[in-house]
Amino acid sequence: MEAENSLELTRFSNIEPRFVNERGLGGYAAWHAIPSRVHTSAESVVMTYHKQRKRRGLELGDADGYRPEHLPVINPGSRRHQGNLTIKNGLLDIEVQGSAFKSGSSDSFSTLNTWGEYDAFAFNLTFDASSPVILNAGVGRFRWGTGTTMRWSLPSCLAKGSFTINGTTLEVDPTRSLTWYDRQHGVGGPNNFTWFGLNFPGGIGASIWYSDTAEPNQQLRFATIRAEDGLHIVRFKMIPGNATTWTSPVTNTTYAQNWRLFFDNGDTLAIKSIRQDQEKGAGAGRFHSGVVEAEGSLFGQQKGFGFVDIAPKLS
Repeated sequence: MEAENSLELTRFSNIEPRFVNERGLGGYAAWHAIPSRVHTSAESVVMTYHKQRKRRGLELGDADGYRPEHLPVINPGSRRHQGNLTIKNGLLDIEVQGSAFKSGSSDSFSTLNTWGEYDAFAFNLTFDASSPVILNAGVGRFRWGTGTTMRWSLPSCLAKGSFTINGTTLEVDPTRSLTWYDRQHGVGGPNNFTWFGLNFPGGIGASIWYSDTAEPNQQLRFATIRAEDGLHIVRFKMIPGNATTWTSPVTNTTYAQNWRLFFDNGDTLAIKSIRQDQEKGAGAGRFHSGVVEAEGSLFGQQKGFGFVDIAPKLS
């Protein structure tokens, strides 16, 4: 039985967003985790490397008044930090300023570990690949903006470990928890897009891309859906759900909070954020990344949950 089936997918009121994003040389990897019994929000632990714009910061629900840029983990400011970005002995092994992201297996992705320790918080998390991979666009490669991106996803890795927040340690329940792990690399991607990673009962996972670019003219709207019989590529149309938005008091950026997706196979989904302030970063590095819930129909399933990334269009 895959990890999705052990989750209570209809109850989200006590689930807080938490994820880790890691960027290496020329690439980007992210893992999103929902430990079902950890109700204090450790919203994001982020590593930003090299010359590409992406994510930074850590926000803790118990640390009132802190913004993500005030609780950094790997890159504690807008300055790019090269650190140790190389592979050691053929394995993924990154350790910078008291935090680490390392492989625990010979293939550098079947088992991964991340840890960090700071004044207000600490974490030590391990996740194991336990489900078939999603090769985005069917082959793990697609045209995106002015270049080509490679992307594969492990949507339901088993998770274990702990968070320590203000001296209180919270254990992850591995029987009711999972992570979504992505690996992406390439050049020429657009500077604004929306991405959803969704899990449903029955082992169904969906990686959903939406972006517009003027040069070159490209409207990208496709979902790669992992079902029991393999991968399916389904196009869709997306509109705002009920026009609900949230404007950041820090960056003055407005983000959508719900969406309606109409798939070419006749399925539809209503997706909504479980909380408003899930913004990370500032300036050119600002973005929204957090937890969503989904209702409607997708390959015979009616309720699911997952994650959204929104990179806003820069003026």
